[in-house]
Amino acid sequence: MSKKSREAAKSAASTILRMARAELLHLSKAIMEYILLTIRLEYVTLKVLIHENLFPAGALPGEGRRLKRAGRSFMKTTVKRTVLTLLFVTLSITTAFLIYLHFLAPGDKDLTGEWTAELVMTDRAAVTALGWLQEMEAVSISLEDMESYMQDLTIQVDLTLEQTGQSGGTFRCHIPPESYEACSQAAYEAFAAAFRELLAQRLRMAGYGDGTDADAVEALVEETFGMSTVSYLRACAPGLLPDLEELQAQYDGSGTYGTAEGILTRQFDDGRPVTAIEERYIRQGSSLVLSEETDSAGSVRFSEHYPMVYTLVH
Repeated sequence: MSKKSREAAKSAASTILRMARAELLHLSKAIMEYILLTIRLEYVTLKVLIHENLFPAGALPGEGRRLKRAGRSFMKTTVKRTVLTLLFVTLSITTAFLIYLHFLAPGDKDLTGEWTAELVMTDRAAVTALGWLQEMEAVSISLEDMESYMQDLTIQVDLTLEQTGQSGGTFRCHIPPESYEACSQAAYEAFAAAFRELLAQRLRMAGYGDGTDADAVEALVEETFGMSTVSYLRACAPGLLPDLEELQAQYDGSGTYGTAEGILTRQFDDGRPVTAIEERYIRQGSSLVLSEETDSAGSVRFSEHYPMVYTLVH
C-alpha cells in the first residue's frame, strides 16, 4: 500500500470512528432519557395504584391494614423491577462501550508510527573531560564547572513501528550519523572552551605577558600544535562519546515485534549478536516509554540509557 493510500485509509478510519463515537453518545443519551421517563411513569403509576388499593370506594374500615400491607408489597415489587431494569440497561451500555473500545477505538495498543528518542550524553562527556583536565597542574575544575560547559548533548534514535497484526508487526531502529556527528562536535567544542579557560589560568599564573583571552589562547594552541583546540583534543584526549559503530550495534536493526502484558519484544532479523530484546513499555498518547530491559525470566537488565522516552513524529 502506498503512502497516499495509507493516509487516505487513516483519514477514512478516523472519520468512521468519529461518526461511531457520535452515534454512541447519541444512543447513550436517548437510553438515559428513556430510563428517566420510565422511572417517572413508574412513580406516577405507583402512586395511583397505591391510592386506589389503600382507599378503594366502599372499603370496609377493617380492611385498611390489609390493604396497606398489600400496597407496601406492591411498591417493593415495583421498585425492585425498576432497579433490575436500570441495572440491566446500564450493564448493556457498559458492555457495548467496552466492545467498542476493544474493536473500534484507536487505543494505546497500536504502536504504529515514526518515533524518536534522545540518548543523553552530557554526563558521560562531562566526566570523561573532567578526568583529563584535572591532570593539568595548578588549576582546578569541578564536575559542576564541566557540566556548565557541556549541556544538552543528545543523540537521536529513530524507531519506526508498523502494526500488521492484533498485537505485533514490523520495526526498524536507526541512529542517524548526522545526529551523532552534531553531538560529537558540540561536545568537543564545549571541551575546548573549558580547556582554553584552564590554559589561560595556567599562563597567567606562569606570568605569560601576552593576551590570554579565548582568541589569543586558540592562536597559541594552533601555533604550538599545528591544529585547532578541537582537533588537538580529538587526537590526544579520550573519546567523549561511545563510537558510532558501538551505538549502531546496540540500537540499529530491523525485524518483527510483539506486545503482551506490558512487554515489547523485538526480534531482529539482520544478523545481530543479540537476536531479541524484551522491554517493559508504556504507551501514553504521543509518548512511548521503554522503562527497562528484561530477560526471558523477567529479570531486569541494567542500562544507563533507560528509561527511553520516544515521541511520536508521524
